[in-house]
Amino acid sequence: MGIDILLSAIAKIKSKLPDVWLAIAGKGVLRDSLEKQATELGLSNHVQFLGFLPDEQLPIAYQAADITVVPSQSLEGFGLIVLESLACGTPVLCTPIGGMPEILAPFSPELITEDTDVDAIALKLEGLLTGKISIPSRNACRDYAATNFNWTKIAQEVRQVILKS
Repeated sequence: MGIDILLSAIAKIKSKLPDVWLAIAGKGVLRDSLEKQATELGLSNHVQFLGFLPDEQLPIAYQAADITVVPSQSLEGFGLIVLESLACGTPVLCTPIGGMPEILAPFSPELITEDTDVDAIALKLEGLLTGKISIPSRNACRDYAATNFNWTKIAQEVRQVILKS
């Protein structure tokens, strides 16, 4: 997922944005090493590891965030996390990996980093958090997800693909 890269990006911007705070959900095998990295980067007051969140708590977590960051480095398929966050009204910053840019580009291309590295993520995140880059409203996020990724629309698109086969 690139959480190690995101931690380095947070460390890079924390001097300019001392109130930056990151919540990380999940309980993967990398948790211990990520917690160690956060400590080594001086992020103890800037990062909270939440552990596993059940599905019913995900909307609350998304809605509590100002921005969802998906720093994927490779092997990202469709990027359901992007749609889940948008549907909850929270904008998403993502790397140009997998299907995530296809979701965000028509809506807000400035939410896609130029690259997957620390500098690209830090630059875009700093711009969003300082207001140099415009963040879509919560209503705009929800409307985009509901209009473009609802099951009725998706079913019709799948139908058209099947009929052309």
